[in-house]
Amino acid sequence: MSKNRAHPENDDVIVMFPASRNFEKVEQNQNPIPELKREVEKRLTFNERTRLELPREMSNLTQACHSLEVRLNVLEEVHDRLKFYLDDLETELSKK
Repeated sequence: MSKNRAHPENDDVIVMFPASRNFEKVEQNQNPIPELKREVEKRLTFNERTRLELPREMSNLTQACHSLEVRLNVLEEVHDRLKFYLDDLETELSKK
């Protein structure tokens, strides 16, 4: 028998905790970035422009038209990104 034990007959102790449903739920700060990313991707897929289809007679203009379409698509993507960042900045400034 050890000197430190006050009650040697209570060697077997069962500790029970209340069920988790009795605890109050702790709200965690969720990261809004994935949700914003999904919204932007949804907008981008919704606003995608279809490529212009040219008749065969205009085949010499096809490359020029294609390069203009590519440039236009890039400019539209840059426009959308800038708009997103400006909206985000506006939201942050309005919170302050």
